Amino acid sequence: MAEPRDNFSYRTLPDSYIRLIRFRPEKEKDVQDRLNLSIEHYAREDAPSYVALSYEWGETSDGYVISIDGKAFGVWRNLWWALIFVSRFHRCEYMWVDAICINQEEVIERNHQVRDMGQIYANASTVLVWIGQGSDTKLAEEYRYGHNTTCTEEEPEDSLLYSSYWSRTWIIKELLLARNVELLWRSRVFTWQSFCERTYDLVVRTKLVSLGLWREHLLWAERVYTSPILSHSRLRNPSANEYKRWSRRVLDMLSYYQNSECKDERDKIFAILGVLDEEDRYVLEHIFPNYFMPPQRVQLLTLAYLVMKHGSALGQHSIFHQTRSLAPASLGLPSREDLDHLLSKARSITQLRPYKRPHFWTIEILTWTLLCNGLTQARRARKVELARTKREWLDEAAHELQLISASTVL
Repeated sequence: MAEPRDNFSYRTLPDSYIRLIRFRPEKEKDVQDRLNLSIEHYAREDAPSYVALSYEWGETSDGYVISIDGKAFGVWRNLWWALIFVSRFHRCEYMWVDAICINQEEVIERNHQVRDMGQIYANASTVLVWIGQGSDTKLAEEYRYGHNTTCTEEEPEDSLLYSSYWSRTWIIKELLLARNVELLWRSRVFTWQSFCERTYDLVVRTKLVSLGLWREHLLWAERVYTSPILSHSRLRNPSANEYKRWSRRVLDMLSYYQNSECKDERDKIFAILGVLDEEDRYVLEHIFPNYFMPPQRVQLLTLAYLVMKHGSALGQHSIFHQTRSLAPASLGLPSREDLDHLLSKARSITQLRPYKRPHFWTIEILTWTLLCNGLTQARRARKVELARTKREWLDEAAHELQLISASTVL
C-alpha cells in the first residue's frame, strides 16, 4: 500500500448530500498497516446501500492514522479498532461514520449534517454498534452459544452489558431510528433481538436474587438491571402498556436519558431532535442544531419552549426534582441553582401561553355542524379545525423562539 504523504482535506458538501467511506482492498493484512479508504459524495436519495456506525469516541489521547484517497487522516483509537473489525469481519462496501463523513471543523456543515443524522441512520441498511475491544469473554461466549456461563462479582467493569457505550447520548437516535441493528464486540456479531433476549435472561436472574437465590451474584445482577440497555430496548420496541410511559416528548426524553453522557453539552438537546415527537421536533428544529450557540443559550431556549408548552406545571416534572443529585459537568443541564436561574429567566422572556386543547364538542358547535352536515362529516371537520389551531400554536412557538434566539443576551 502506498504511503500517504499529504494530509486529507475535505471538498465542500452540498445540501442534501452525504459522504460515504468505501473500503478498498489492502495488499497487506497486518493490522499495523494503514487502512485504505476512499470518500465519495452522494445525493441522499441516490446513495448506494450503506451501513452506519454507532460507537463512542472514547479516549482522545491515542491517535491513529488511516489512508483516505491516498492521504493521511487521523482517527482516535476506538474508531480505528472499529474500522479494523468492519474491514476484516463484516461484508459491506460503503459505510457512514460521523467523525470521517462530517467535516467537524466546518460548523455550518456540521449543523446541516447533525440535523440530517436521523435520516442518515434511518436510511442505512444496518446500524453497526461497535461496543469495543473489551476484556470480558465469558459473557460473549454466553451470548454466542447460549451457555449458562456463571457470572460472578469478579466480572470486569468493562463487560459487554455495562460498557460505557450504553451511556452515550447520541445512541438514542442511532438505535431508535435504525431499521436493523447488529452489535460488534471483539470478533463477535450479535443481532439486536438475540442480544436483548440474553439481556432479559439476565434480568430474570436479578428477579431470582430478590427471591433469595443466586445471592453470590448480587452485584452482577444489580449492574445488569441498571444497565441503560434496558431503556434503549424498551423504547425501541415498547409493549402496548409501556407506550405512554416511553413517549417521545422532549421533556420525557430529557428525563429518561438525564444520565446519558456527551462531550458537548449542547448535544444533550441536539442528539435527541430526530427522535422527538412530531410537534416538539417541528418547533425545536427551527432553531436547533446550531453549534454557533453557546451551551447556556441552548439550555435557555429549550427551557423557554418547555415553559411555553407546560406553563406553571413545568416544575412538577420529575427531571427538575431529580436535578439536585445530578453532576452538571457530565450533563447538558445546569446545576440546581443555575437551573432555577435559567428557568426564571425563561419564564420572564416567554410570552406565549401553553396550548389548551378545546373541547371536541360544544353545544354551539355541535348544533351548527349537525344542521349543516351529517355527524360523520361534522366529526371530520372538527378534527381538521383542532389540528389547524394546534399548528397555529406551534408556529407561534417557533416564531417566538426564533425572536428570543436572535435577541436574548445571556
